[in-house]
Amino acid sequence: VKSKTRWAELGRTVDDTQQIAIRQPLDETGLNFKDIAVYDITDTVKSDKAIPRAKNDSMKNVIAQLQEKYTFEKSDSIEQDVLFDPAQNKILYKEGLSRDAFFIGAQREAAMANSFRFQGAANFERTDNLLRADSVAYAACIKCGINPKGIDFKYMKKMDKDMLKAELPSIQKSVSGMLRTEVMKAVEKTTFKAREAMEMVK
Repeated sequence: VKSKTRWAELGRTVDDTQQIAIRQPLDETGLNFKDIAVYDITDTVKSDKAIPRAKNDSMKNVIAQLQEKYTFEKSDSIEQDVLFDPAQNKILYKEGLSRDAFFIGAQREAAMANSFRFQGAANFERTDNLLRADSVAYAACIKCGINPKGIDFKYMKKMDKDMLKAELPSIQKSVSGMLRTEVMKAVEKTTFKAREAMEMVK
């Protein structure tokens, strides 16, 4: 038996009505437990939503939350590793990605999907939401102890200063607490012009 998240990592979906309740120890004392739901393989079916296995509990929790909220599907016809497709309202991803590459891409594209939900098909433009989406992905990486190496804010050099100024408050709302400071530092140090725009906001 395995948890719903672990079955999803193995490419299988579960029948929630057939869950098995077990008690899992919380520490090595053997005195503290919590009840968790697990599922037998006979109550699962093969799925096309398999994702790379998470390497830590924080990463597992974040991925599980994304799976509950968004539809993921394998695709070999996309140009980048992970991509939100507004036409299908799905997050597509290439097979064989490393868990870090998947995690970063999934965070970015989930932010894109979230923007699409609020803005609607008529108003959604990917380029207008890229900075916010990358900032959310960066924050998630810091939270889960993952190197945010595929996130590059250099495109800010070409951004209109007024557009950047208008965008920064929404970025600050999208990330929280200590992560906000880390993300804003990463954005701020990109270029002198970006720093100048940051000062205007402050």
